[in-house]
Amino acid sequence: MKASRKKTDKLKPSEFRFPMGRQKPRTFPGGTAREATAIQFPTSKSIAGVLMTLKPGGLRELHWHANAAEWGYVIGGKVRTTIIDPQGRSEINDFGQGDVWYFPRGHGHSIQGIGNETTKFLLIFDNGYFSEFATFSLTDWLAHTPKDILAQNLRVSSEELKSLPKKEVYIVTGPTPPASPETYADALHSPPLTHKYELLSQEPKRYRGSSLWLASSREFPISTTMTGAMLEPGARCPARASLASQRG
Repeated sequence: MKASRKKTDKLKPSEFRFPMGRQKPRTFPGGTAREATAIQFPTSKSIAGVLMTLKPGGLRELHWHANAAEWGYVIGGKVRTTIIDPQGRSEINDFGQGDVWYFPRGHGHSIQGIGNETTKFLLIFDNGYFSEFATFSLTDWLAHTPKDILAQNLRVSSEELKSLPKKEVYIVTGPTPPASPETYADALHSPPLTHKYELLSQEPKRYRGSSLWLASSREFPISTTMTGAMLEPGARCPARASLASQRG
């Protein structure tokens, strides 16, 4: 504990922030992504982040994280998420500005831009060395699996698989989805806990000169490894010390 404190004391104030928005993005047909891991931001050993945009219809393809849970916050626009947990239960949710999601490790999920404007959101992962560009993606798996095995499992002919991508697509542009996720409701076997929390729709904790919106596991039960908060714009947070356990 003392050694850790000494290392932290030697850091300059500038080393506690990272200009993610000014980083060169990876650009795809359906959107962009900027990443900050402990490699780019050495101070951040326990969390990594991605600033992502999706055009209307832009789709971050179905993928899985084996070594990190994901916490997302919508900065602007609208997205729709689809998630499948290891028990085969699934949920589809629409998110707007100020909404939060949490996807535990091993839960397959996709994110699609909906509406008429580009959506921007922030992704946080509970592993500082996790890279969003090294996930287990559906198209990557399809590209590396022999076509005869795919045809057998998908019950289609090998000829029908010729148009599959030859590598991971990551973010693509697809058709605009139906206006409401309720279109698919009858086909879903919902999980016991929702992956969505409408953070800014909640009553904030009010303090002198400030308001705080909090999303811990108390308010958002599925979010067991990360807590997030939004401070009222223009408010100042006094100097403080805090301790947090990432995992129970």
